Amino acid sequence: MPASFRIAVIAETFPALGGGIPAAHESLYRLLSAHHEVARFAFVDSRPSLPGEGIYRSNGFAPLNRLLGIAANRFVRHHDPQGQASASRAIAEAIPAALRLSRELHRFHPDVVLVSDYLTPALALRKPSGARFVWMAHHNYTRFQAHPAVPSSGWYDLFLAHRLERRALRKADYVVFPSRYMEGVFRESLDPQLAGKVIPNAVDLVSLKTIQREDSRQRLGLQPSTVLVGIPSGGTSVKGERYVFEIIRRLAKGGDDVRFLLTGPMNPSLEIELGALGSAITVHCPGPLPHDRNLKNFAACDLVVSPTLIENFSCALLEAQALGIPVVTFDTGGNRELVANGLTGWINPYLDIEALIAKSLDLIVNQDARARMGAAARTHAMELADPSRILAAFEGIFSELVRN
Repeated sequence: MPASFRIAVIAETFPALGGGIPAAHESLYRLLSAHHEVARFAFVDSRPSLPGEGIYRSNGFAPLNRLLGIAANRFVRHHDPQGQASASRAIAEAIPAALRLSRELHRFHPDVVLVSDYLTPALALRKPSGARFVWMAHHNYTRFQAHPAVPSSGWYDLFLAHRLERRALRKADYVVFPSRYMEGVFRESLDPQLAGKVIPNAVDLVSLKTIQREDSRQRLGLQPSTVLVGIPSGGTSVKGERYVFEIIRRLAKGGDDVRFLLTGPMNPSLEIELGALGSAITVHCPGPLPHDRNLKNFAACDLVVSPTLIENFSCALLEAQALGIPVVTFDTGGNRELVANGLTGWINPYLDIEALIAKSLDLIVNQDARARMGAAARTHAMELADPSRILAAFEGIFSELVRN
C-alpha cells in the first residue's frame, strides 16, 4: 500500500472555467484525491470559496494588481516601444493573488505542491517548510518567441516572461511534462538537468463515460443525419482562428446537413466573417462555458478539426478521442504523441490547410470511417490517460521527493 501524501494542486481557476491547464489539474485532483489528501489553490479566481469545498481562491487585490500591471507594461515599453506587455503584465498582476494564497498553503502544510508554469505563480508563492515543488510544464513562454505563425506580443515581453519563469523555477524540485515535445522545449530553454518525467495530462474518464451522446445531440437540436464538426477554441488566434472561416465554408459543402460547434471566446473579426456565411450554414458558438458543459457539447460531435498553431498536449483533443471522436489537426507540438495518425484521426503537415480540409471532408462523407476511427480513438485515449498508470507515476515521484 503506497504512503498517503498531502498534496496541493495549483492552477488559475478551480473548478476549471473552460479547458486548458485548469482542466488538466482538475482531472489530476480528482484522480489523486481518491487516495491522498488533496487541496486546490486557484490564483486567478474571484469566486467565493465555500466551507468544506477544499478550494482556496484568490484574485489578489485589484488596485495592487493594476499597479503591478501598469509597471510591467511601462517596463516592457521602455525596452520595446512597439511591443505589448501581455505575458509579463499577466504574470505581474497574478503576484498579489499568489502571495495571498501562500498563507493558506502554509496552513495546509503539504508534502508536495503541484504548481502550473502558466503565469508562474511559483514566483510569488512562499514555499512551505518541508514541501517539495513539482513544476507542471504546460506552457513555457519561449515557445512563442519568433514563432512564424503565432502573433507575438513583442521580443522584450517574452524575454521578460522567460526571465521571470527561470527565477520561479529555482523553487522547483522536480518537473512533470505532458509530452516529450514539452520536455524538449524545457530542456533546451530552462534546465537540462532538473529531475523530471513525462506523464500525459489526466482526464476524468469516469465523468466522460457518464455523458450520453444522444442527450447532447438532442440538446443542440441535431437530427440523426446531421454531421457536427467541433473546432475547439476556434475563435482564438493561437488555435487557428485565421483558418476557421475557410474550414467552415468548405466543409459545409461535404453533406446535406453539416453543422459546426466552436467553443471558447471569439475574436470579433471571426464573428464578422461567420456572419457573412448566411443562414444556410449553422455554427453553434456558445462562448466560454464551464469545462463540464463544454464536454457535454463536444460529445455531440462526429468529428473534431483543430487548425491549432501551437500545442503542448491538448486536453481538448485527448477528451475528444476519449469521447470516441476522430481528430484532424496539424503536426505541431505534442499532437503526434496524442493522435495516432491514420488510426484515430489525421495529423497533417503544419499549416497545410488544404490537407486538413481534405482529410476532414473524407471523414464527413464516410460514416464508416468515422465510426472506425472513433472506436479506435476511444481505446487510444483510454490507454494514454490510464488512471492507474498516471497515479502510479505521480506516487512514485512523491515517494522519491518526500523520502529525500
